[in-house]
Amino acid sequence: MADQSPPDAKPPDDTTSYAKYFTDSAFWQKVKDHAGKIGRASLTKAIELYHVAVAPDTPVWAKAVALGSLGYFILPLDVVPDLIPVAGLTDDAAAIAAAATVLLKNITPAIRAKAAEQVTKWFGADAKAPPAGEPPVG
Repeated sequence: MADQSPPDAKPPDDTTSYAKYFTDSAFWQKVKDHAGKIGRASLTKAIELYHVAVAPDTPVWAKAVALGSLGYFILPLDVVPDLIPVAGLTDDAAAIAAAATVLLKNITPAIRAKAAEQVTKWFGADAKAPPAGEPPVG
């Protein structure tokens, strides 16, 4: 995939500064703990960003954007603490949505299908997520 940097964007030298906030296990644990609260659409976008971040052909700048937003999602301390009911995950969902918008060209049909399949596996074909406190199985 060709580097699709946005105009005037300077890619980071590497993604190390972003990657230190992101680990596979921390991401999947956060997804498991908050899947019912964050909602199906935001969860799907988060999983899409995960697959963008780990795809070998993703440009470095795009990996940095994906890892930055997922790192923010994982961090327990952020602008609006996750412990605050309803509002606590709103800023996380907004960061994920913003990153997904920036990375729209990097979210390939294969990535979109993989994320949709995972979310459907957890939640079923209907749009309802499990009740809060009941993490998805899988």
